[in-house]
Amino acid sequence: MIDIKTLFIDYIKNLHQQANLLPDGNVHFVINGLNFIFEWKETDPSYTRVMLPNIDFKNDQTIEIVMRINREYKVAKIIEVDNHLWAVAESFVVSAENIDFIFNRLIKLLIDVYTAYYEQKEQTKQ
Repeated sequence: MIDIKTLFIDYIKNLHQQANLLPDGNVHFVINGLNFIFEWKETDPSYTRVMLPNIDFKNDQTIEIVMRINREYKVAKIIEVDNHLWAVAESFVVSAENIDFIFNRLIKLLIDVYTAYYEQKEQTKQ
């Protein structure tokens, strides 16, 4: 069985970024000024989730944008956590083959969701 958490920490370090282990076992890292969290579960070692927490507060205006974003992006979504919005991308990893591609794709996808969210939010102000 592969150790996804170690592979991910190595991946972040190869990007010359710092990976910080959080008390809950998750991994915090920063890319392009955005704070990410990598989560994995011992009970399901092939499952992985990368999150971009607290991208905005939930309100009536943001819910409509979230619904549009969630329809457009199939692998990533925006969820509510304690009245805050988080962008989340999930995957199952069963092999170390092409692991950097998978991790790159998850992070890029979250950056794309974040960008699309704020572009749509700006458009609703006009």
